Amino acid sequence: MRDEAPALRSAASVKTVVSVSLGSSKRDHEVELDLFGERFHVRRIGTGGDVSRAVSLLEELDGEVDALGLGGANMSMSAAGRTWWLRNGRRFARACRETPLVDGSGLKGAVEADVVRVMAEDLGLELAGKRVLVCSAADRWGMTEGFLDAGCEVAAADRLFALRAGAPVCGREAIERNVRALGPVISLMPLTWRHPDRSDHARPEPGGMHADP
Repeated sequence: MRDEAPALRSAASVKTVVSVSLGSSKRDHEVELDLFGERFHVRRIGTGGDVSRAVSLLEELDGEVDALGLGGANMSMSAAGRTWWLRNGRRFARACRETPLVDGSGLKGAVEADVVRVMAEDLGLELAGKRVLVCSAADRWGMTEGFLDAGCEVAAADRLFALRAGAPVCGREAIERNVRALGPVISLMPLTWRHPDRSDHARPEPGGMHADP
């Protein structure tokens, strides 16, 4: 695997960040940019849905770069006050012992809830009483909670989109109960059940719930 790893830390002043993604390699890219007065070399490596190759790349890059990102998959899922390790999540986490590995889930939850607040407070949108369909409250808990807090009538369709069975669930308490019941099931689902064909995600595809492995 050594020959597949990017050129690492070519200059001491440049921090290297690599995203290992389960998505298509057709979207691989690398760029250098300045952030907060520091220079960063950022690269994406797609594995076309090959979990074993993604793990091997993470092991190869561990200790060789400044930060690692996991794309197209999460290590864990947090919703309704609970957290579940997702399938292959521990495998990804164990691959990195020195370099920090992040999957963006913490940022996603915080930003999604804040987006709803911005819609109401900064943009002046009247959200209270509006009907909102959330395909996956388990995967998009920050957004779901944000709409609930804004007074929206939220319908969570986790069962419909993840299991192809059941009707959407409405109301905060019912949604929380539903998420807590489904969380352990979703966490055990194979990646291919939750994402259709990850070998080519260059175009949108209809398919299952977008909760990560």
